[in-house]
Amino acid sequence: MVVDELARLIAWPTVSNRPLEALAAHLATRAEEAGFRVERFAPPGAAEAGKCSVVASIGPVDDVAGGLCISGHMDVVPTEGQPWDSDPFRLTERDGVLYGRGTADMKGFLAAVVVALGRIPASAYRKPVVLVWTHDEEVGCLGSAAMAQAWAGRPFPAACWIGEPTDFRILRMHPGHVAVEVEVRGRAAHSSRPDLGLNAVEGAADIVVAARQLARDLAGQPAAIPELERPWVALNVAEIQGGRAVNIVPDRCVLKIGYRPLPGQDPLEVHHALAERIAALKLPHPVEPRVLRVSPAMLTPLGTPLEGALAEHAAAPGCGRRRSRPTAATSRRSAWRRSCSGRARSPWRTRPTSTSQPRSSCARSTWWRRRCAGGAARRATPPDGAPRRIRRSVRPDRPNRRAGGGAAGA
Repeated sequence: MVVDELARLIAWPTVSNRPLEALAAHLATRAEEAGFRVERFAPPGAAEAGKCSVVASIGPVDDVAGGLCISGHMDVVPTEGQPWDSDPFRLTERDGVLYGRGTADMKGFLAAVVVALGRIPASAYRKPVVLVWTHDEEVGCLGSAAMAQAWAGRPFPAACWIGEPTDFRILRMHPGHVAVEVEVRGRAAHSSRPDLGLNAVEGAADIVVAARQLARDLAGQPAAIPELERPWVALNVAEIQGGRAVNIVPDRCVLKIGYRPLPGQDPLEVHHALAERIAALKLPHPVEPRVLRVSPAMLTPLGTPLEGALAEHAAAPGCGRRRSRPTAATSRRSAWRRSCSGRARSPWRTRPTSTSQPRSSCARSTWWRRRCAGGAARRATPPDGAPRRIRRSVRPDRPNRRAGGGAAGA
C-alpha cells in the first residue's frame, strides 16, 4: 500500500545536507522491478557526498510525442530546532493524520507513483513515461540542473507533471529563485581601540536595512498575475556570518539574500536594484555583491493536454484560478467523494499537480489529503469516519499554522 511505501521513504533522513544514495537506490530498484530502464546522474562532487538523481524510462525510446515525464525530489528540509512531538523520520499516525518529514513535500507523491506504476504491466505502455527523481531541490534545484545538462540532445517528453503539494490545484507557473551573496570587508583591530578598525558587521547591518526596505517596496508592487498567491517578488535576508572573536573588530561579514523573480521577469532585475541601493549607502567598506545561482521562473501555456488530463481530478479545474480556501469540513467531504467515486483508479493520478516544466518547488499547500484508489480501500477511512489526510511539512520559513500545542505537521 502507499502508506507502507511512504513509511519506508520517510525512514531515510534525506535532509539536503546528508547523503540520499540509499533512497535513490531503493527508487531505482522499484523502477527496475516495474520494467523501467534506469540511469543515475551525479554532477562532479555529488557522488562523493552520496548524492545522485535517478531517471527511469519505459515505452518507446525515440517516439517521445505524447509521452509524459513525472518528476519529484528526494531531499527534504531540515528538522533541527522544530517542535516535533514525534520522530520526524518515522511515519506516525494520529487522529487520521500522517506525520513525518516529507510526507507532503514530497515523498508522499514518490510513494504513490512507485506503487501505482508497479501495478501497470510493462507491455501496456504505448508512449514513453520518464520518472525523474532529483537531489538537492531544496537548496537550489542543483540535481535537476545537472541532469538537464547531462541529458541535453536526447529525446525527452514535452509534458512534465511535478508532484509538489498544491492543494489539488493545477499550477502552470511558479516564481524562480535567485541567491545573492554580499561580502563586506573591513579592517581588524583590537576592541579596545575600535577607531583603528573598520567594522564589517556594522556595514552589513546597513545593507540589511536597505534590503529590508527593498523587500517592502517590492511587496507594494504586485503584478497582475492572479494565479499566484503572492504576485510580487519576495525577498529574504537569509544568512549573516561575520566576526571571529568578541574582542576583535570584524574585518569581514557575508550576507546571503534570496529572492523569487516572477514569470516573465528578468531574474537579475532585483539583483541590479539591490546593488544600486548598496552603492547609494556610500559605505567606507569595500562591498562585493555577486549572484550565486539562478533558478528561472516557469510558465506553461494555458490549455495543454496535460492540464486537460489532470483537470478531472483537480480541486480547481480552472488552471491556477483563484478560489476561496474550503473549510475543513468541506475539504473532508469533497476529498471523500472524489476518493470513493470510482474515478481515482490510479493513486498517482489524483495527487497534487503541476504542469510546469522541470524543475520546480511549486506552491506548498497547508496540508495534503490522501485519497484511496478506486473506492473505499481497507485503510482509507480512520475510525472516526473522516478521510485520511497528510499534513504538510513544517518549513523553517513557513510555520505550520494548523499545528497546535507544539505539534509539528508532516
